[in-house]
Amino acid sequence: METSLKYFQKQLNNQACLSPLSRINMLYAMGLCFMKKSYYSQALEKFLEAKLLLENHPPPYDRFVHLFSTLFNSIALVHALLKDNFKALIMLKKALDICTSFNT
Repeated sequence: METSLKYFQKQLNNQACLSPLSRINMLYAMGLCFMKKSYYSQALEKFLEAKLLLENHPPPYDRFVHLFSTLFNSIALVHALLKDNFKALIMLKKALDICTSFNT
């Protein structure tokens, strides 16, 4: 786990030419690593960084629903693990809204 986190952080720090989508994927992977280690605050931080980047650099339409809904579900889970159930419900609703709005 530590090796993965170090690898992702090194890639983020040293690869200025990474596409926004690659950066989003690395931040998301780091968030998952932190979740697995029960470092929920750090996981939330990485997921929120990925969310901001995703909002500023929307993915192609065919990946939009999957990326946003997966990220929002992960953010909801972290909020629930941090005992912030209201924020967890808000993020779950956002994920559901995206799925229902775009999968018509």
